[in-house]
Amino acid sequence: MTHPIATRDSLQSKHKLTPWVCVKSHGERPARIVSTGENDGGNFYVATCNRNADAAFIVQAVNSHEALVEALNEALVELEKRSPNTSYRESALYTIALLRVRAALNAAQGNGAKE
Repeated sequence: MTHPIATRDSLQSKHKLTPWVCVKSHGERPARIVSTGENDGGNFYVATCNRNADAAFIVQAVNSHEALVEALNEALVELEKRSPNTSYRESALYTIALLRVRAALNAAQGNGAKE
């Protein structure tokens, strides 16, 4: 089975509401990821994974995504309000911090996805 490559449009489509939970695998049955957010009247199947650790990692990333993006946006606002101090070292550290926050936000929001 082939899987489509993620594009910017597919990354920005509406996902199921969070929180998501991991239902651990039992025997031959793979681990499942389920949305427990208020949608469609109850829990909603999202995906399966061959390994419990992979499913748990995906769930952790999805459930923390919105809070991380919000924190990065707040950090970016604060960084952009301040100009670096006059010393070269402080100016360089400021620029690195600003670039890293912008890059993380772009990645988190799918703005760097290859099509």
